[in-house]
Amino acid sequence: MRTPIPGIQFPTQWPSDTLIVFEQAPNPSDLWMLDLSDPESPRAEVYLPLEADLDHMVVSRDGTLAAYTSDESGRDEIYIRSLPEPGERTLVSEGGGLYPFWSPDGNTVYY
Repeated sequence: MRTPIPGIQFPTQWPSDTLIVFEQAPNPSDLWMLDLSDPESPRAEVYLPLEADLDHMVVSRDGTLAAYTSDESGRDEIYIRSLPEPGERTLVSEGGGLYPFWSPDGNTVYY
């Protein structure tokens, strides 16, 4: 089954059998989630709408947090928010950051 989504999509992670996270471009990008829990009716929905250029979303091992890159401060920084609903953002990097990824135990974000 096809799920039409406007623009160009760049998958950033497939954290489980039923979830793919991706960015939708052209720049600036939004962050999206594709829910595959019902194979007959996959659902694509925006996780974070355009606030700035949002990229490189990765989900924590337990599936409760998302780390991503945003240039909302004027330079690329790493932020964390809750998942599946984005709560308040928490700045992780100071002085710039790109390409976040979670440690194997899920307690640390590297970038």
